[in-house]
Amino acid sequence: MQGTVILRALGVCICAAAISGCHPSTRSTAGQTPPPSATSAAQANSTAPPDQAITVGPGDKYFAKTDGKTHGVSFSIWANGRPVGVISWPNKGLDITKDLRGHANVVVVQWDRTQKNGSGTLTIGTTKHTVMTTHVTPSSPAKGKQSKQFIAPQAPIGR
Repeated sequence: MQGTVILRALGVCICAAAISGCHPSTRSTAGQTPPPSATSAAQANSTAPPDQAITVGPGDKYFAKTDGKTHGVSFSIWANGRPVGVISWPNKGLDITKDLRGHANVVVVQWDRTQKNGSGTLTIGTTKHTVMTTHVTPSSPAKGKQSKQFIAPQAPIGR
């Protein structure tokens, strides 16, 4: 009987020691990944090191520009579901950088031929890279739209 009491007391002590060693308040957080409840969506989706912040917007300047032969066509530009502007003249440009995000973007170009023989080209991109080009000819429908989804690279803050 006395052996059973000693073994039971010993078992309770071992169990208490095991449980107290796993308690979160006694663990060191150094080098530990925070629990999901303590992590923001931006932290969870970030691949950049914490000391290197990146911009919210794109790293480059994005423009929408018509060619010199555009006539009789009105182009409406939308970015991420919001209207950006309208271009109805040849060789006109519009800076659309402020309307883009520094990651996935959807750009929609709607056209409306205001003349029967209206034609023109609208190009969206940076100085080094073309994202999309919309060609409208006299044989194109009088109204239409073209969309493109692309990823605009972000830039480190301060560079």
